[in-house]
Amino acid sequence: METDLDIIRRQCGDLESRLRACHNRAIAEALKERLCSELNTRCKSEMIQTVLSQRVEALMDRIFDQKGRNIYLENEGDEE
Repeated sequence: METDLDIIRRQCGDLESRLRACHNRAIAEALKERLCSELNTRCKSEMIQTVLSQRVEALMDRIFDQKGRNIYLENEGDEE
């Protein structure tokens, strides 16, 4: 049986990779809106919509610092 996260992964791809590609939290918020909108056209389950929203929020909290900068992209140039 397919779980909610399996459905989201199938419909939206790798959320973490997509969010890590966003330079800042504002861009990630726009991506979140787009993902939710696209998923809503293919899947009418409110529960899956809620799981997607919560999953994206949790990932954004890990990926972006207090100033909204992507901690993975910001650190790439600091190692030189």
